Amino acid sequence: MQYQEKKTNSALRSNNKQTESKEGEDDDKEDDEEGFVTLIRFSEENPTGRATALLNWKLLMVELMPEEDAVFVLLLCVSILESVSEMRKMWGVC
Repeated sequence: MQYQEKKTNSALRSNNKQTESKEGEDDDKEDDEEGFVTLIRFSEENPTGRATALLNWKLLMVELMPEEDAVFVLLLCVSILESVSEMRKMWGVC
């Protein structure tokens, strides 16, 4: 019986550590995902939409499908960056 109790207590401590690390990972995950925008195109073939590009306006990085217009995606990315920069200036946030 004592062995099972110790094993259970050890398992509980292990689960608590895993829970704590998962909560920390969620915070890191939110920070990692900040700045990303997904471009979704709707068409007759895809009435629910299809992701055709992934933009990160903070890093000015894009990943796009071959059928997506690269110039449009880059202009969109720069436009988002400019808009966010202007809003930060208005609010006084650096």
